[in-house]
Amino acid sequence: MEAVTSFGSYDHTQGGHIVFADDHGMFEMPVGTTVLFPAGTKRYTFAAVGKNEHRYLFRQFCSAGVLRWIDKGGRTDLQFAREASLEEQAAWEAMRQQRGQTSCTQ
Repeated sequence: MEAVTSFGSYDHTQGGHIVFADDHGMFEMPVGTTVLFPAGTKRYTFAAVGKNEHRYLFRQFCSAGVLRWIDKGGRTDLQFAREASLEEQAAWEAMRQQRGQTSCTQ
């Protein structure tokens, strides 16, 4: 997961937009806005701000492996495969299927 937060002093209606190239989408980013999206799945850039304006970006990243470890109760994939009950494995598979359907929109 990636999070990008904007800071600075700029007119967000005139510049500083986040641009998702593959989706042909451009969105205003008022100061203090945080945008979350799956890391590595989107190419993005930012529109320039005015000559006397300043924009700063704070980017954060969390590996999917860390989130998977949390979802599996603090166990690696191998530990989960060896130790999880059938109910835990079924719940994990149901959650994985659900995520695949809701996170991949065209």
